[in-house]
This record gives sequence, C-alpha cells and structure tokens, in this order.
Amino acid sequence: MPGRYYSRRLTLTSILFFPLIQVTRYEHPEFTSNTYLIQIDDHEDAWLIDAGFVDEVLQIPGIKVQGVFLTHDHYDHIYGLNNLIIRFPEITIYGSKYTLDCIKDARKNLSFYRQMPVEVLHLNVHVLQDGDLIFLHHTEQILCMETPGHNPGCMSYIIDKLLFTGDSFIPGHPVITKLKGGNKELNAISLKKIEGLIVQGMHIYPGHKEIYSNPELHQLKPLE
Repeated sequence: MPGRYYSRRLTLTSILFFPLIQVTRYEHPEFTSNTYLIQIDDHEDAWLIDAGFVDEVLQIPGIKVQGVFLTHDHYDHIYGLNNLIIRFPEITIYGSKYTLDCIKDARKNLSFYRQMPVEVLHLNVHVLQDGDLIFLHHTEQILCMETPGHNPGCMSYIIDKLLFTGDSFIPGHPVITKLKGGNKELNAISLKKIEGLIVQGMHIYPGHKEIYSNPELHQLKPLE
C-alpha cells in the first residue's frame, strides 16, 4: 500500500480555481527509498520523483507517467526505472548530467555491488541545470536545483511549497557523504541552500523516511 500523501489546493482567487496537487509516497520494502507520484486535478498524466519502487504505480488504471525527475543515480532510487520505461516507452527522464550518465553503468550507480545490476539505456532524457523550470501541466512548474554533497549529481525539486530533497536532506538525519563522490564541503553548501528555501507551510519529501511539515532549521546538519 502507498504511504502518506499530501494534497493541497491553493487559495481561491476571483473565480479561478487553482489545481489540486496530490503526492503519493511509495516506500521500497527493502531499500526504504521513497518514490513520489505527482498527480494534478486527478488528470491521467502523472510524474514521479525517483523510481526506486514503481510496482504499485504501474497497477494504477489509466495512468500515464510522463516523466521521472531523478534526485540522484544511486540504485535504490532508480531500481524500477527500466520497468517504467517498458510500460511508458516515451517517458522523459530528467536529471543532472552526472546522474543521467551514471544510470547507464551498474558500477557507477552502485547496483553492481548489491548483486542486482541496474543499467538504464533510454534515449528520451533531459539534462537539467540549476534553476531550470519544467512545466508539468498547463499551470504547474517544477523548479530544479543542484544540491550536491551526498552525490555529485544530486538535484532537489520544488513545486509551490512542496520540496523534494532526495538524500540531500532528510530532516533530523545526517547526510551520508562517505559513498563514492560524496563531499562534506559541498553538502554543507547545499544544506544552506535548502535552508534558504524552507518557508512557512513548506512540506519536505525526502528520499527516505516520512514526509515532514515545517521542519526545524536545527535539523539541517552535515555529517559529523
């Protein structure tokens, strides 16, 4: 069963109704990594943040996953990507250049060392730069931000007051920088960047653990 989800409707302005965004969290039973399904106004088009666990997404009747925004390339966040591509061959994979390179190589994305190699060879990719804005629907955009530290290619994403941080920030938990490509100095810079994004009413969707609302700023801490 999917985990917690959060829906929000913006303030009614004049006679215009703003979109209802629903985010559903799916947790991989072994890796504990989160995959987030984003749906707008119950439209059949949908998007994912990461693709570690997509089994239940693939069973949703009529759904059309248009794109996947990868927070980074580690195997626990891309494990279901090939199954997703089989079901939706025209899907767009979004990520940093580093991430999109590493998903092709089981050693680089660390899946080789778990004896479950994942290599994703897909032509329809979109390389993201810091500050890119991508339209999800007619009225909704996702802001893409580089947040390296846990991994050189880490990206975080914002839709309105919904912040998806991957493994760059898990409230109350230190960021792991000991894996290949991890960097404590870059991580500290990224945490400051994320701290500057947190405003009243913000909801945090990390790569592991639960969804958080208005986390205390003291929970932003580098690996000790």
